[in-house]
Amino acid sequence: MSSPVWHSGGPRVLDRMERDMAYLSDAKVNGSIVPTRDYTTGWWKERTLKAGTTVIVTRIHKGCFGGVTHLTVRNPKTGEFFKEVPWEYFRAD
Repeated sequence: MSSPVWHSGGPRVLDRMERDMAYLSDAKVNGSIVPTRDYTTGWWKERTLKAGTTVIVTRIHKGCFGGVTHLTVRNPKTGEFFKEVPWEYFRAD
């Protein structure tokens, strides 16, 4: 179920993707964000970013239309960087 969001034209209901993109558009560099799914990267040295871990956003990658496509984040506890993590791993739910 979607929650209503107020815009200048009145209330409207956002679908899941729009709500997630609105959540990520509020993400700021050096701000913290929490992934909701495990993200595994690398085939030679496999590293995993666990769901529920607080990470710091170091770069926000945007597409040609201005939407967020990827995030580069750093885990402050281990110091590991995770480059270009898709936005689907940071859902607003």
